Amino acid sequence: MKYFIVILAIIALVQADDWSPKTTDEIKSIRENCVKQVPSSDEEFKNRKKDEYPDIESVRNYVLCTSKAWGLYEDGKGFKGEHVAQQFKGDLSEDEIKSIVHDCDEKTKEDSDDERAYHVLMCILSSKLGGDVKELLKRSE
Repeated sequence: MKYFIVILAIIALVQADDWSPKTTDEIKSIRENCVKQVPSSDEEFKNRKKDEYPDIESVRNYVLCTSKAWGLYEDGKGFKGEHVAQQFKGDLSEDEIKSIVHDCDEKTKEDSDDERAYHVLMCILSSKLGGDVKELLKRSE
């Protein structure tokens, strides 16, 4: 019996997700690091500041970089609804947020992570969660 409890405890520790919502300063740092990793033109950079994200390679790679560094996206699996819900809970319940992420992911059929992350984010931004996401991004500039 002791071994069974120890095994359950180990499994629980391995499965535990130590992710937590990021602060505005942490998000700002993530975004600054991704700007360095994913070069873009001055025009593209200005467009991002105006919440304009054209479907081009540098923007898709920037979205992927920030989403992964933020802990919201996992290669090959997509957005983590639980993390998105924890980060943006407020007016919407966590279940509503998870549903939005799931629905957007279901609509997105792209295979590559940069395209998938980009299209799911664009869907989220056009949902009732979009205003909260845009507000947090503005605060982290």
